[in-house]
Amino acid sequence: MRTFDFPKYCRVFERAGIAGVAGIARQVQAIQLSGDRTESLSAIVALTLAIHGDRDLIVGPSGGRATADAVPGAQLVTIPGVATSREHRNYQFRRCI
Repeated sequence: MRTFDFPKYCRVFERAGIAGVAGIARQVQAIQLSGDRTESLSAIVALTLAIHGDRDLIVGPSGGRATADAVPGAQLVTIPGVATSREHRNYQFRRCI
């Protein structure tokens, strides 16, 4: 199991001027500790649209591609200039769905 340096992530995000540093660091920790979900994703039979921002600081664009690739028949939409799920609520996101 990977170790997670919570204070390190807080410092990195604080230096980047990102609000909600502790919440972001907890999200990174949860991602790292949750393990590989590829096999579980391969069991999804519903139509799936993976939406990912191309500037996501927590999960890079390759993570969105990996998610879409793991779900049979899934489509990926990458939204240019979007970094956070909060930004996903914008017009471009709503157009995707």
